[in-house]
Amino acid sequence: MKADNKVVVIGAGISGAAAARVLAERGKKVLLVEKNDHVGGSVYDYVDDGIIVQAHGPHIFHTDDFDVFKFLSKFTQWQEYDHRVSGYIDGKFVPLPFNLTSLSMLRKDSESIERKLVSVYGLGKSVSVGALMRSLDATISEFGRFVYEKVFSYYTLKQWGSRTVPDSVLDRVPVKICYQHGYFDDRYIYQPVDGFTAMIEKMLSHPNIELKLSCDGRELIDVGDEEIKLEGEACPVVFSGRIDELFNYKYGKLLYRTLDFKFERYDIQSFQPTAVVNYTQSEDYTRISEFTKFTSKKLAHTIIVKEYPRDCNGNDIPFYPICDQTGLIGKYFAEAKRYKNLTLIGRLGLHKYVNMDEAVIIAIKGVSGL
Repeated sequence: MKADNKVVVIGAGISGAAAARVLAERGKKVLLVEKNDHVGGSVYDYVDDGIIVQAHGPHIFHTDDFDVFKFLSKFTQWQEYDHRVSGYIDGKFVPLPFNLTSLSMLRKDSESIERKLVSVYGLGKSVSVGALMRSLDATISEFGRFVYEKVFSYYTLKQWGSRTVPDSVLDRVPVKICYQHGYFDDRYIYQPVDGFTAMIEKMLSHPNIELKLSCDGRELIDVGDEEIKLEGEACPVVFSGRIDELFNYKYGKLLYRTLDFKFERYDIQSFQPTAVVNYTQSEDYTRISEFTKFTSKKLAHTIIVKEYPRDCNGNDIPFYPICDQTGLIGKYFAEAKRYKNLTLIGRLGLHKYVNMDEAVIIAIKGVSGL
């Protein structure tokens, strides 16, 4: 194998798999290394008693980008999916994102608040919780604070270990001034018929891709002063693991939150009214997901999972990057720029939470010049 035609990709999640496939289709010889005994990364799933179970909690493919949808469609058949989320609030299952139905279920003065929202913003519009809270109108700002307390305050404490929600988050979270339910507004909202793992396995089925499982890619490469080598030979390296781990934590560890999962099986058709229920006022878990509701299958049994967030330590799986307030990520990015043959992709490589479609876009663009 010629050195100028070889690329090493570390990590076989959705980012690494997309990068490997694009490179292979361009004629590159790709060595894809994955430390687990399976592909899929955070979207890894498996079949249990006829149910596709997502091992790391719920993942839904949604995008407005036709090119991403077209790319992934080469590797799976899709099932249309309408994602529904509820919040268990004041003893009721309330639609989320918060909308006019949610308002009517929780407030006796809902009609007057609805009239105010419609008059100021318009029926069918979406307004961020942050904008509502900052409104100079007393009725609207009080409503914004009400939504914050009912939906975000305790949930954020469980999810992030703090009740403080950054303004940047509150400015992204919508309140929908309508009665229509539905969590996403994207043009394409689908689930792969056979699951995400099967989709990625098909993505990696290419003669130019060599897959090594149960292999820590960092042990195969030598991170020198200005280039990274494989078996003494420099070649392009596409890295989707933790950037701080790549450089042996030389500037310190970046912070993450991890999750503990508790899976439960019940001999009933339905456990809860929607695929996901957020527990915003009670319980020590953040949410329950019911996997039969992610497909159109009707079975006599169901499987759920409860999620328990906590700080990420040791060998824990890092799920949620915590916003870096110390400047560490800047030091690691500066370190990475020294290596002309290194490309960083993925949530861990960039220390940034990204949706599935964003991960694919970043991966494809990242390897476009290799």
